[in-house]
Amino acid sequence: MTATATMPTTADSIRAAVIAHQTPWTETELERLILEQNVDMGTPAVRIQCRKDTKTGRRITAIIASGIRTMTGQFLPAHDAIIQTFARVDGRLDAATNARRVLARRLALPADLPVSWENKPGRSC
Repeated sequence: MTATATMPTTADSIRAAVIAHQTPWTETELERLILEQNVDMGTPAVRIQCRKDTKTGRRITAIIASGIRTMTGQFLPAHDAIIQTFARVDGRLDAATNARRVLARRLALPADLPVSWENKPGRSC
């Protein structure tokens, strides 16, 4: 999988990418200062949101993004999301556990970078 080729995976590169990705949406100097403070005080992380399809549940969609988890729990992405769809491995397990089994070895992420695997109800992308 080439997901990590387009995704920043080190703390410094994630912080720089968040600033570059989020700055176009800041309209005032105050918003930019708040963004920079959130990036400086936040924790670099990878968020993987997983959903099963609503028809049969046989397909899972994983939305992968690296970014900053702020002190208030908000996630600021560092890039456009990477979307991976695959067949469910084990029907007894939830979408996040299935995604972890399929994607964990393929994602070449540093061991010190926290990864959160989240189940998201509802429709797939």
